[in-house]
Amino acid sequence: EDRLKDAPDLYRESGNVLLNQIFGAHLVMYHESDDEAADDKNMQVLAEELRKKGERPYVIPLGVGPPPLGALGYVETVAELLEQEKSSGLRISEIVVASGSAQTHAGLLVGLEVYGRPEIIVSGSCVRRGAAEQAERVLAFVRATEVLLELPVLVPPKRVVTTDRYLGPGYGRITPDTRSAVLTAARLEGLVLDPVYTAKSFALFLDLAHSKPASTDGTLVFLHTGGAPAVFGYGMQMLE
Repeated sequence: EDRLKDAPDLYRESGNVLLNQIFGAHLVMYHESDDEAADDKNMQVLAEELRKKGERPYVIPLGVGPPPLGALGYVETVAELLEQEKSSGLRISEIVVASGSAQTHAGLLVGLEVYGRPEIIVSGSCVRRGAAEQAERVLAFVRATEVLLELPVLVPPKRVVTTDRYLGPGYGRITPDTRSAVLTAARLEGLVLDPVYTAKSFALFLDLAHSKPASTDGTLVFLHTGGAPAVFGYGMQMLE
């Protein structure tokens, strides 16, 4: 895409791209677009071509509109997280997560309402768009998730918390905070982050942890949403 037009060859040949090729995926690139609606339209055209050949494509849309099936997994994530909270004897006060497509963020908010813990804050670190625009997107997916689960309106708009402090120049762009977060997690916890998503949420997590007084009641939780293979696509930039 244009937003990554200056990316090195390593970015385009390793990480998830390499894994897709190893697993035998056929890759179709749309280099000119950063328009989700256009990308979704292109996917539907490709899906229809496959159907005509007797295939059964499963399309995962990028934009807002189709049912947010991805959010459902994070509704259930809340149940698992609360079980871990109980067994550990901790009391969760805030969850920090990368906020990009917004389905993770929305699913957590709905899940906390469903499982009776609406006081827990979900702080989303923006990875693709500004905080105000992202908050609108999260709320749209919250409402769609409520509809999908046949629930009434549960989540008030004020519960949507986003920050673009760690976004930097844009999606997939490394910043000093991103690089520091990757190195801190790796060297202190043996935890691998990717510069696109989890490093930008871990940067927020670290700042929140440092800013909260020791007497603060409650546990701050960092939710790792995967993506570790992507770090290999940023190898040269990480080692600069």
